[in-house]
Amino acid sequence: MDALPFKLKYVVLRVIQEGVTNAARHAPGEPLQLSVRQNHAGVRVVMTNRTLSTSPERIGRGIPSLKRRLAQVDGSLTIQQHEDAKFKLAAFLPYSTTKEDG
Repeated sequence: MDALPFKLKYVVLRVIQEGVTNAARHAPGEPLQLSVRQNHAGVRVVMTNRTLSTSPERIGRGIPSLKRRLAQVDGSLTIQQHEDAKFKLAAFLPYSTTKEDG
């Protein structure tokens, strides 16, 4: 991730912060899996954990704010909650190493 512009690194940090905050709030004590991968197309952040409830939680300010932040860098956010109580947050931030850093 050394080649990423600071702005994208900051958004990756905010995605991770929001995922950790949500996991701590909605599934305290449950393990959290985190994956950050960069390839020629961009950076993908995936966080998965068990939730203590299978019913949808009310959406606070964190996820909508994160979606707006990702949209500013042409990124996307996917949220999935499965019946087996697995919650998945996945973000993609497009970036090509041929783009100018700025």
